[in-house]
Amino acid sequence: MINIKNIHKPSRLTRRSRRFNFAKKPTSSAPTGPIFIGYNNATFNASSETLSLPSGTQVGDLVICQYANGWIPNAISGWTQWDITTSANWQGAVMSKIMTSGDISTGTVTTTYSNGFNGVMSLATFRGFTYSGGIKSFQKAANGAGGGATGPTATGILINDLVLLFGSSRANGVNSCDTGTLLQEFHDSSNAAGSLYDITGIAGSVTPTFSTTGTVNGYYQTTIIIE
Repeated sequence: MINIKNIHKPSRLTRRSRRFNFAKKPTSSAPTGPIFIGYNNATFNASSETLSLPSGTQVGDLVICQYANGWIPNAISGWTQWDITTSANWQGAVMSKIMTSGDISTGTVTTTYSNGFNGVMSLATFRGFTYSGGIKSFQKAANGAGGGATGPTATGILINDLVLLFGSSRANGVNSCDTGTLLQEFHDSSNAAGSLYDITGIAGSVTPTFSTTGTVNGYYQTTIIIE
């Protein structure tokens, strides 16, 4: 787990970003389902944020971008839009794209918002998927004012599927989930907290419960099945 501590609250005009780019260790046996290649997560205070693609990302890989902010998130041009949720205090979005040579050459992804505020952004890369576009199912749970909650439920999971869990909240605290393997928790010391988990080797359904320490003024959380 990587925590960010003792960071003063940034002004809305000051960009302060904390970024974490990791590659998953390769497995020793041949995979029979999607492979999780790597992830890159950040907290920031700005009207836009740019992250490098996760280490090891190649042409043909699936990249999922999940991001949330106090202001309205915009769609990413050229990406598949799964969701943009607007609410009172905390708003989120999910986009995906199969990487082209141009994407790899650019090497970064930028998200933008209607104004500057604290936010979180996550990129995750997958390979070896068989479902068209990679994503078989997407579900969300969101609240513009409340704390963490149960859900969203993912159903129809096959034993070789990979489930990606993303939690975020407007809070000065730590975001966590009661199921799955923690890939990373990331937060600032002001108004943004996030976490990324994955689940493999199960069939059927899963209903995660996300929570955040401290006072929470909105959340946005997702479950995504990659097949």
